[in-house]
Amino acid sequence: MTFSPNIHHSIQQEFQAAMPIRVTENINKYLGMPTQIGRSKHQVFKFIMDRVWNKLKKWKEKKLSFAGK
Repeated sequence: MTFSPNIHHSIQQEFQAAMPIRVTENINKYLGMPTQIGRSKHQVFKFIMDRVWNKLKKWKEKKLSFAGK
């Protein structure tokens, strides 16, 4: 669980005592996806676009080279 900087520390401690959930300062990624997204969605998800394009490129090269044989 992460808290906004606006949440007072005592309230954070109350939540921590009431629920058996680990509190962390910052989780960058969960299951390979960013957990916190700012204003620039393009910049945040660029790595996904790059991975998809690379897979498509490799697939296309494989299929074209097979057809050329």
